[in-house]
Amino acid sequence: MKMGFVDGSCTKPEDPQDAILWKMIDAMVRSWIMHTIEKKARIHFQSATTLKELWDEIKSRYETDNWPTQYKLKKDICTAKQGNIDLEDYYSKVRLFWDEQLHLQPHRRCTCDRSQKDCVGCKLEKEVIMDYEKSNLLLFLMGLNDSYENLIDSILAMESKPTVYKAFTMFLNVEKKRNINMEQDIYTSAMFVKEKSYSNSRRNRTEDVRQRNKTQICTHCNMNGHLKEGCYKIVGYPEWWTNKRRKKAGSNIANAAHFDEENDSVQISKSQYKEIQNFMKAVKEGNDKIASTSKGKGSCIDLDFAAGP
Repeated sequence: MKMGFVDGSCTKPEDPQDAILWKMIDAMVRSWIMHTIEKKARIHFQSATTLKELWDEIKSRYETDNWPTQYKLKKDICTAKQGNIDLEDYYSKVRLFWDEQLHLQPHRRCTCDRSQKDCVGCKLEKEVIMDYEKSNLLLFLMGLNDSYENLIDSILAMESKPTVYKAFTMFLNVEKKRNINMEQDIYTSAMFVKEKSYSNSRRNRTEDVRQRNKTQICTHCNMNGHLKEGCYKIVGYPEWWTNKRRKKAGSNIANAAHFDEENDSVQISKSQYKEIQNFMKAVKEGNDKIASTSKGKGSCIDLDFAAGP
């Protein structure tokens, strides 16, 4: 029914109510067509008051001689590049060019009635369509960015070339995988920067505490690292400090003397050995003095402190 508004077969009725409905439909379809025209070219068709007038103006402008349009379209197809747009937008862009080219220059069809099995014209028609698909595939590959060079080489090396849509899906899968890897790399880098920032911040805080402790001097014990208000000699030593001192003392004793259970012997330091020698010497001198005194009195007392029980 709406085609009647385009070719003029559906004229404006004389009845006022029907005329209002006719104007509404005519304006609606005219609006559809105007929105399919580029914004720069719409200004040339705004004077049309009916859909038939709009369609006649469009036909008179583009149908008589479409060579300039074909030239521009062919140039756009050959020079189409992906550039900064994503893969899906690039495919939609070249697909629109190809559809417009088919509209201006459709494929030639065989004039037979399709009843012959080995029709030469039908075979040529299929070959023309296949050549057209191959040409579009090459144009599509030529316009892609260099980041897809490996996949382009793989497609060119195939014996059976894919269709343009199949090639597009192959590139789309590669781009999705690349985006996933990029997101993982960004997440890893962000976590590394966050961890490094936290480590640096913690190191800076520790260094600040150390520097502050160096400048703090207790006026009670004259030691640095704390103030008088927190001096343990005034407020008392905490439990962990006592345990720490005991542990340190036990460690010093363990380092000074080591007991070997297998050989039943005790290993001592040089200073301890020297002290034992001095002690034994003193004991021996005491024994000699007591022995000489006892001989003078006629009694014999044997005090050998060196001997064991």
